[in-house]
Amino acid sequence: MEDWKIKEYSELADQILCQVYTKNNVNRMKNTIAHKKDFQVQYSRGGLLIARGYYCPSLLEEIFITNVRRGKLLARSTKKRPDYCYYFDKGKLILVQRNLDDETVRYEWIDRIGDFEYSLYMEDSDNFRIIISKYYNGKIIENTLLTYFYAGYFDLVLETYNYDQNRLVFATRKDISVFDKDHGYEDTHDFSFYYDDKKKRLKCIINGEDELPIPPVVEALITGQEAPENQRSLRETDVIKAMKQIVKGWKKENIYAISVFINHSEDEVTDFAISYNREEQQEGEERWNYAFWEQDEEELMYLLEERETSWKQLLDLTAFAVRKLQEERFFNKVFGKDIAVIIHGYDYEDVELEATRQANPNNQAKEFFSALKLFM
Repeated sequence: MEDWKIKEYSELADQILCQVYTKNNVNRMKNTIAHKKDFQVQYSRGGLLIARGYYCPSLLEEIFITNVRRGKLLARSTKKRPDYCYYFDKGKLILVQRNLDDETVRYEWIDRIGDFEYSLYMEDSDNFRIIISKYYNGKIIENTLLTYFYAGYFDLVLETYNYDQNRLVFATRKDISVFDKDHGYEDTHDFSFYYDDKKKRLKCIINGEDELPIPPVVEALITGQEAPENQRSLRETDVIKAMKQIVKGWKKENIYAISVFINHSEDEVTDFAISYNREEQQEGEERWNYAFWEQDEEELMYLLEERETSWKQLLDLTAFAVRKLQEERFFNKVFGKDIAVIIHGYDYEDVELEATRQANPNNQAKEFFSALKLFM
């Protein structure tokens, strides 16, 4: 990146900092956090890889970065801590609580002045994120997202949206990284939107060349229509395709077992993820109890977006999908050996164990079940 551009973007970042990261705003943020119990609250699962989760202000993030999703709202609080808690005052979102684990939380404080909305998300005193969104007639026209790591090192995303007769027709996204006063990176992408009113379909073309899929929730936000309730049900082929895509990227790892983690609250799925464990001379319970695993999970919750799939339905679908992969010797071809695939939640319930049995037709999970009897 040219020096003059680095200087220009650095000045913009400093301007944003001076505007939003003020002592007054930090104190207002602390006050809102202290009184969060006074506000209405919503919960969501998923979306940890996208700013603000379900209520991400960007309409481009999930279109451009195809493996991230904003997650889904939960009908109620669940036994397991939700990924996000959203606090509303008189119908306006004012505070977002991001739950990184059972003990670690981060907050994003949100305020509005006229058509501008700005927010402050803090990791610590030197690492924080600021989002400034500009609206016109209730529609987003600009997004600025600044992630500040330390002096002179930051990421900046600049989005602009253009409308024709109240329809989004064109958008631009700039991704900027500045590492120091001499080094930086800039990438720009254009998004064109086309509407097929007869088929009620929205199409997105990036840089005048490739069509990108639009997630149902994002399409609903763009068109102003409700997300379709009758979207095609989840199929085992959807699960197979997602698993193949992820697992093929693991082939260099020294893997002996795969976890398909499906957690639930009553019959509602709250977690759906896949991960693995590597050979490190583990024995007994440490080798087979998920609590001892690395738990470096790849999210699959996006498969459930706008789809009514119950916990037991998902267990059955996943068991059928894994069984088919085992019968095709997919895992053996990738890793050069048979791999146990364990379908489970935190408690290894009987119905989950039966799903695991069905998923491993040639005793691939024999060692797991032996350890289960002895240690778990």
